[in-house]
Amino acid sequence: MQAVSEFTSNSWISQVDVPTAVVITDRDQVVPASRQLELARAIPGASVYHVEADHGACVSAPHLFTPALLEACWSVAPGRGGTLRTTA
Repeated sequence: MQAVSEFTSNSWISQVDVPTAVVITDRDQVVPASRQLELARAIPGASVYHVEADHGACVSAPHLFTPALLEACWSVAPGRGGTLRTTA
């Protein structure tokens, strides 16, 4: 838990250069929605999808989380706005 609480992506997150979507859990009591949104805004061109649920929404509220997750995935899929980048 200590390592998780000390982790930060501040030094590199703005260098993400692939289509990115972020699902934000607006009622999160573990990672505040404001911090999630700050992370999303640091990624150039990232799209944001909100879920009115808490941190464990994928388990406790899949009926809310799943549609947002699917929309986020579709938004970055090749041919749907995002482009798949590969390294040779």
